[in-house]
Amino acid sequence: MKTKLRILLLLPFFALLMVTSCQDEVTEITPPAEAEALTATSELTSLMTSTAKLDGSKDNIIDNASCLSIELPVIVIVNGLEITIDSEEDYKVIKVPFLMSLIMTMII
Repeated sequence: MKTKLRILLLLPFFALLMVTSCQDEVTEITPPAEAEALTATSELTSLMTSTAKLDGSKDNIIDNASCLSIELPVIVIVNGLEITIDSEEDYKVIKVPFLMSLIMTMII
């Protein structure tokens, strides 16, 4: 009796497994419209190229992104200390409190 019940429960499971496993995958590739394709002269391509070429590593202490530059002046808050950055030389002013906060977090 138990074996008949077990077979009745397993039979629909295997039938479902066989039906779903024998399907053919259909892959449709539609080429993009000419207006949607990227070309060497498109505006998006030129923006992507200029972003990739931009060396924004000078201000990484602030934004941690080499492909972006910050427009100065900017106010930065480090450990509750508000620092105004007016020129690229002021990036050195941020490094001391920023590095101190990193050291303190490593100690704790």
